Amino acid sequence: METLLETKTAEEKKPSLLRQIVDEADMLDDEGKESVLRKIKGEKAIAKARAADKSMEGNWIEMSEEEIWEMVSANRKKWYEESLSR
Repeated sequence: METLLETKTAEEKKPSLLRQIVDEADMLDDEGKESVLRKIKGEKAIAKARAADKSMEGNWIEMSEEEIWEMVSANRKKWYEESLSR
């Protein structure tokens, strides 16, 4: 049977999850590191987009193609005028 001291020693020798991740990342080349970072950021962006979609569920307004074009045109005109006034 393990004593408390042996259990504590065994736990102290195990690296943290973060340390294990950093060790794995250190073994990658720059391209691999960038790929992992892109994947992490992509997963975060997808999670945010899903949360936004869920919050908008049932609140969508159906628009015809012509209404969409008019809205886009009005927004572009507004943004263009705002950029000129700066």
